[in-house]
Amino acid sequence: MKRVLLIAAALLLLGCSARATATPRDVCTREDIRSFVSKRLGISERFNSLVKLAASTPRVSLVGVVREMQDVHKEYARLWAPRCIEAYHTHMCKSMELTIDGFLAFMAQDEDEASSHFEKAADYLRWASEALDNAMARAK
Repeated sequence: MKRVLLIAAALLLLGCSARATATPRDVCTREDIRSFVSKRLGISERFNSLVKLAASTPRVSLVGVVREMQDVHKEYARLWAPRCIEAYHTHMCKSMELTIDGFLAFMAQDEDEASSHFEKAADYLRWASEALDNAMARAK
């Protein structure tokens, strides 16, 4: 239980697997990348708040919180991402998805599976951060 909560808390320190809708304009300036990330910050913060709430909620009461997490994940996954930041967006979506899967496994009392999902979610968050750094380095 402690391990599951620690991994969930670690996810908060870092920030889906749906593909973003394509557009003819592929924005790749640093300012546009910053704008993309900042405009989605509210959604990420809502998701992180729900993770915090879920980490402190009794197992039997997690259904509502997980349902809200799923709604936020869907909202984030539907957002358009320019090609230059698509890897970041995809990794963030996958991290959210795996976090939700972790809480579902935890609810099902499969702590090993929950830990595995949380660890993978943390990996995707790290990869999202790396993808963002790479996009910024390539941006004009």
